[in-house]
Amino acid sequence: MDCGHLQFTLDGRLVGDIGELIAARYFDVRLHPRQQGRHDAVCRVGEQDLGVQIKCRVMSDAIDFTSEPDLLLVMRINREWTSWDLLYNGPGSIVTQGTALTLDNEGHLLRDNKRTKRRMNLEDFAGAGTQLPAGSLQVPERRTAAP
Repeated sequence: MDCGHLQFTLDGRLVGDIGELIAARYFDVRLHPRQQGRHDAVCRVGEQDLGVQIKCRVMSDAIDFTSEPDLLLVMRINREWTSWDLLYNGPGSIVTQGTALTLDNEGHLLRDNKRTKRRMNLEDFAGAGTQLPAGSLQVPERRTAAP
């Protein structure tokens, strides 16, 4: 598990870096060696390598998206920092579902052909993972936790 790029800085990346660390330990993902916009990691589903966006929150319930990832993990760490919950593991299309947003060739969100963002709340993901159609793509869990 290579997590050398994680910086754990107090500039807003701390919780996100911890979320990536949780994902690397409990899910079968390979973290990108440096921060990227659309995907934080890659996982293998069947014969296909898919990008994974990892979102993690503690205090805030808001998540801003500027692109639609292939797959999405959304986690919440409790305020005591003693446990975490997986709120969503599924297709990144949930970001544009039920909206008039479109995508450019690189997966960036567009409204009226201009780049935009979408703010979602953790409650938007609550229960969504349990309502996924059978056979929906998900980030595979590790069979055993990484050391």
